[in-house]
Amino acid sequence: LVLIGIYAATLSSAIEALVGAPRILQAICYDLAKECFPFLTYFAAENRAGDPIRGYVLTCVVTFACNLTGELNAVAEMISQFFMFTYAIMNFCIFYIEIGGDIGKDVWNPSFKWYNKWLSLLGGIACFASMFVMNYLYAGPAI
Repeated sequence: LVLIGIYAATLSSAIEALVGAPRILQAICYDLAKECFPFLTYFAAENRAGDPIRGYVLTCVVTFACNLTGELNAVAEMISQFFMFTYAIMNFCIFYIEIGGDIGKDVWNPSFKWYNKWLSLLGGIACFASMFVMNYLYAGPAI
């Protein structure tokens, strides 16, 4: 029964990623195509029902390419690098807002009692350091 639950949860997460990733790609391409990368309009397109078919195709191609490597542990290391990069950038953005960046302070109002802007900077530096500690060969391309 436990194995069935593990398999069901894994399958559910995989299907969610295959369905959610194209929509996120579509939204990012739509925003970036308007501002600075017009060639991304190709992936911002959708069919009449609003489904990002081109994003589905790209997601399937990337998924199959990762599976064809035969070394999913290497793929997992690269994905970890992208997560660490995301956390680092998020911490640096929060630090930038706190030191008086041009983004309004009204969008960022932390209610955590022991929040300190220097912890955001330390967290960003720690994330970048962790990327190089995990695998320095993957850290460069991820950045």
